[in-house]
Amino acid sequence: MPKLFLGWIAVILVFVGCASMDEMDEKDRELLEELSDAPARAEISYVEVEDWTLRLIEVGSSELPQVVLLHGGPGSLDAYTPYFRHEPLLAHAQLLSLDRPGYEGSEAGRIETSMARQAELIRPLLRPGAIVVGHSFGATVAARLAMDYPELIGGAVLVSGTLSPVHERRFFFTRAMERRMFNWILGDGMRMANAEKFTRIPELEQMAPLWDRVTAPVILIHGTNDRIVPHPHSEWVAEMLGPGRSELRLLDGERHFILWSEVEMISATILELIDRLPVNE
Repeated sequence: MPKLFLGWIAVILVFVGCASMDEMDEKDRELLEELSDAPARAEISYVEVEDWTLRLIEVGSSELPQVVLLHGGPGSLDAYTPYFRHEPLLAHAQLLSLDRPGYEGSEAGRIETSMARQAELIRPLLRPGAIVVGHSFGATVAARLAMDYPELIGGAVLVSGTLSPVHERRFFFTRAMERRMFNWILGDGMRMANAEKFTRIPELEQMAPLWDRVTAPVILIHGTNDRIVPHPHSEWVAEMLGPGRSELRLLDGERHFILWSEVEMISATILELIDRLPVNE
């Protein structure tokens, strides 16, 4: 059996299941307890945006520049827990992480695969000059935010990003998992991730001509041994934007989950973009 398939099965087993409100309350309590000794205060809230309820966590002072953290699929806002504890980062930024629409506390089980719509729902949470950080599918949403709301975005860090329609692959089990017989096995998070995967190529094709809208600096970080989202995704974007608007940082031998294996490097990259913000941001 291919190693890549086994890797995806492992991801499925981690994220299978649906969270009730009681379960979300318990998860909130556990996360806040875990962060009780963090360098900055953390607060979880549920906000209404149009006809959606979004779950988010804010860590740090609102007087500091805002960094918006977007998880992959499947995933949730606690994907960025190591960053909630990163003292040098919290000395210079307020972190906002959210369950993307359709995941965990942001109406798990409700499917929303449009990147434009997800960006539209996240947009009211942004402060001017926000740095957006996205991992995997979250990088797709971060890119869409930079395209559609350039006046609000101060920079973007795209980590192991699903970004290129030319290099995107559809795994052999993606279509199979659309079948009803698998729905009860997958759970809400994996169903949402699979729906995103199923529509990713047309979504990326829609985004391809919009890279010219991006005005903020973009730093792309990718492992050269990423078998889930190969690094040519980031190389393609770097070529689209050019050296004056983007910077590509390839990590030799690293795999897809560098969001957790390279916390120091990614945090330093975020701080680098904060340093580039105009003083009045």
